[in-house]
Amino acid sequence: MRALLYKFLVPIHVMAEIGGLSVQIRESPIHGDTAGETHSAWSVDLIGVSGRMCQISWCTLRRWADSRVVYESHYDHKQTGGPLTIDDLRLSLSPPSVGDQRPS
Repeated sequence: MRALLYKFLVPIHVMAEIGGLSVQIRESPIHGDTAGETHSAWSVDLIGVSGRMCQISWCTLRRWADSRVVYESHYDHKQTGGPLTIDDLRLSLSPPSVGDQRPS
């Protein structure tokens, strides 16, 4: 599971650090009455420097045995807004500063 999260989160982190992408992640419990089972609602908002937004949301079901998750399922996947493009990121190279220029 850790490797899967790493593959998902590292590119988002790079886009946030270098491209100016704003990332907001929310989780909230969904209350129920089934013993040993929890549900939660998740959403990820990706907001580009252009102001365009893509929101991805889903729900998670987890079954527990003592303090360990023994089963997990994701359901009710939704996407609002289209995928962000290169125009939604700040990836242009800035001109070199005066101190970085080489003599000709």
